[in-house]
Amino acid sequence: EISDAVSGQILESKKRDVANAIESRTGMDFDRFTRSMLLAQGGFAAFLQAAPDERAPILEQITGTEIYSEISKRVHNRQRDEHGKLELLQAEITGIVILRDEDEATLNQELFCKQKIEKELGFENDALGKSILWLTGIDAIESELSEIDKELDALSNNLKAFEIDRARLQKALKAAELDIEFIALSSKRQQQKLELETLKKSETQLPDQEKKLGLKETDLQNAEEAVIRVKGKQKSELELIKKVRAFDLRISEKQFALKTAESDFRKIKTELSGNKNRRQKIKFNQNTADKELSIVNDYLSANAHDAALITELTGINEQIKNLGAAGTNISGIKAQVSKLKKESKINAVLHLKQQALCSSFKEKHDIAKKQVSQTKCSISELLGDRLLREYMAEHNGLLREMACLRKIASLEDERSKLEDDKPCPLCGSLRHPFAEGNVPEIDETEKKINELSGLIRKTEHLERGLKKHESKENQAALTLTEAEKQLVQTQYKKNESQSNVLRSEKELQSAAGKYAELKSKVISKLEPFGVKDISDENLDSISEFLAVRQKNWQYHQKQKAEIENQTNELASEIKSLDAIMQTLSKTLKEKQGVLDIHKKDIDELTSERNSLYGQKNPDTEEARLEGFVAKAEKAEKEVRNSLDQIRQRLNDLKTRIAVLKENTAMRKPELYSLETSFKTICEKAGFEDEPTFISYRLPVDEKNKLSQRAKALDNKQSDIATRKKDRETRLFQETDKKITEAPLDDLKNEQAAILKSIKKLGEEIGAIKQKLSDNTDAKAKHQQKLVLIKAQKTECTRWNALHSLIGSADGKKYRNFAQGLTFELMVSHANRQLEKMTDRYLLVRDDEQPLELNVVDNYQAGEIRSTKNLSGGESFIVSLSLALGLSKMASRKVRVDSLFLDEGFGSLDEDALETALETLSGLQQDGKLIGIISHVPALKERISTQITVQAVSGGKSTISGPGCERTLMPVRSLR
Repeated sequence: EISDAVSGQILESKKRDVANAIESRTGMDFDRFTRSMLLAQGGFAAFLQAAPDERAPILEQITGTEIYSEISKRVHNRQRDEHGKLELLQAEITGIVILRDEDEATLNQELFCKQKIEKELGFENDALGKSILWLTGIDAIESELSEIDKELDALSNNLKAFEIDRARLQKALKAAELDIEFIALSSKRQQQKLELETLKKSETQLPDQEKKLGLKETDLQNAEEAVIRVKGKQKSELELIKKVRAFDLRISEKQFALKTAESDFRKIKTELSGNKNRRQKIKFNQNTADKELSIVNDYLSANAHDAALITELTGINEQIKNLGAAGTNISGIKAQVSKLKKESKINAVLHLKQQALCSSFKEKHDIAKKQVSQTKCSISELLGDRLLREYMAEHNGLLREMACLRKIASLEDERSKLEDDKPCPLCGSLRHPFAEGNVPEIDETEKKINELSGLIRKTEHLERGLKKHESKENQAALTLTEAEKQLVQTQYKKNESQSNVLRSEKELQSAAGKYAELKSKVISKLEPFGVKDISDENLDSISEFLAVRQKNWQYHQKQKAEIENQTNELASEIKSLDAIMQTLSKTLKEKQGVLDIHKKDIDELTSERNSLYGQKNPDTEEARLEGFVAKAEKAEKEVRNSLDQIRQRLNDLKTRIAVLKENTAMRKPELYSLETSFKTICEKAGFEDEPTFISYRLPVDEKNKLSQRAKALDNKQSDIATRKKDRETRLFQETDKKITEAPLDDLKNEQAAILKSIKKLGEEIGAIKQKLSDNTDAKAKHQQKLVLIKAQKTECTRWNALHSLIGSADGKKYRNFAQGLTFELMVSHANRQLEKMTDRYLLVRDDEQPLELNVVDNYQAGEIRSTKNLSGGESFIVSLSLALGLSKMASRKVRVDSLFLDEGFGSLDEDALETALETLSGLQQDGKLIGIISHVPALKERISTQITVQAVSGGKSTISGPGCERTLMPVRSLR
């Protein structure tokens, strides 16, 4: 965490946030801190002694400029990727096929013609369709009329069959008009009949009810007497139950005391038994601990030499770790050597291939050059000393002359009329050279023209060939130039890879020597522990083996102490248990005597109680007596309720009989009046009597079915008539149109042929439209690709420009440039520090090697010397100035006033050490806090303020000195 030193407020406590807060407040991350405050002199000494090619990675490690190498590589990769995208787009656009304009125009014209034919065939198909539809409609109407006639015949038969049912339906409908009066009469008759039957049944039940009433009264008297008897018996037995309960209470108290005593007895007995078992287990554990202690002592005496691992394991592990790192470094260098050798072979092969390619291109260029020279010679031989335009002018003149001659030859009649010394009617001339028949021969002029035409054609053909050969020569020259450039590059790569292989092999040899030295030291350290030899593969297992032995030794030491403590504790516990067991045995005997007394008292009370009441339970007997009383009272109550119910039913029966007699007597005259009135109504409606009326009545369902059937037949008859009239009218109207006289089958065949042609035309039109659509899409896609290619070319141009500045596959171009600037800035800062230390030296960069460092020796008349020729003290001063210069560059915000120098003093002689200490003292006087980390004894005498680091056992160390105090930290158990 990071906190405010004044207020103590915690600013940040998370790992990442703490790192960000430190960098924000100090301007330094961990790398800049180690480069500015913890200055390793060994790194700068190596930098001074390194070759220029080897300084780049060292400078990169010291100054942290590795990002520029990464930027250079990424620019190179990005440029390659952008060119790959452009090549992909160009490859895609070549795969897009677009129709020529004349082909597209032909397709459009063909499409127009076929669409026109399709339209004409469509009109013909529509006309045929109308005719077919008209004929089909007439046939359909005639067919419908035939079907209607059939339906009419069937309907007539159905109507005849329904005449009987129709007559029944009419009589039933007439009878239905009297349903209200008949229903009222029937209802009244039914009511009278039901009440007469009920009256008869009730009069039959009356004697039985009176007999049941007498019997129930006798049962009630018997039940009341039984209740009195049961209550008397209950009263006499309750007195005895009271005495028995007193005995039971005393027995219960004695039993509770007995149970308490028995519980205490069992607890003591159990505790005594548990202590005996525990003593046996402790004794067993004590014997086991003695055996384990003997085993541990045997192990410790047998492996006494492992005690040294407590203090030496950390150092041994560090040496093994360094040995493993050296082995890994050798493997890496071997892999690098192998990789560089492969690259060298590849570059050599590429160089040979490029040489062969250059030879091939040179031969092609020579052939093209020879063809140009031969063609020029042929033209020169053909033209001679004249130019082609002169021959062409002569050729044109002869053509004009030949035209004039032909015109002159055609004017022969006019020439015969010319006379000397008389003017020509055309030109007015007095001289007539062609009047006397001396007209030049046309064949001779034409022959000259043909010769010149052949000469001109040959010359033009040769000149066209000359242009082609010159174009080939130029292209071959460009190709040859590019190939020669590639040849130079491959030569450079070949030489560079060969030098890299040699350098890597030297590194491998040096690393192998260091590895052998480290290995001998490690083996000498491991010999006391039984390890005579080691291999690269088992380094980790050796560390693990030693760690296990150290852990086992510590574990057995700890186990010995624990077992000894455990043995003492077990002996003390056995002694304590013996005393407790003696006390428990005495208490157990006392509890046994109390138990015997309680058991004797309980036996006496139980005997007396059993002689009085036996084994019966008072509560059960009391409950039984109460049950008898409740049962007798319940039986009495049930008999009384049953008697009341019989009395109530008898009264209800008598009342009902009286009411029924009165109702039937009053309804008799009313029923007679209704029957007389209904008979009169039947006679008026045409029915002889009531039975005749009943015979004509039909059930409601049957009557509804007959009504529905009659209605359906009538509706169907009306519908058939309407449809027949409609179809006859339509047939007359359609026949009157007279659209065609051709047969229907001929029209259908003709329409099928037209539809087939239309379908074929549609497929052809669809195919043409698809081609045109595909061509349109291809044009759009082609245009899009052109736009993308143009944009990608712009992008490639941008990355080409950046690549030419800083891009390279190995990152050297930008890294070397940036390191040169960083190195120059570091040298500038170092010279300012060097001026404070000495007036003799000045650091300068080499003009030819940007990373080469020289010194100007002012004591030798300004002689420029290499840093490799400096003595130990001089090298220390120069490397210290470089380190201090770097510290000036490291922090962005904070001035670095505290410097810690890690080693670098062990290799100095006395004079150099004196010079170095005086230099550091001077820095201290300037306000710098200088901390030196070193093992050199001479420094202890010169430096008064010291913090000493002292190694202790267990791989730990303690520090002592000014400002150091012991801090007690809470110990937490870790699991």
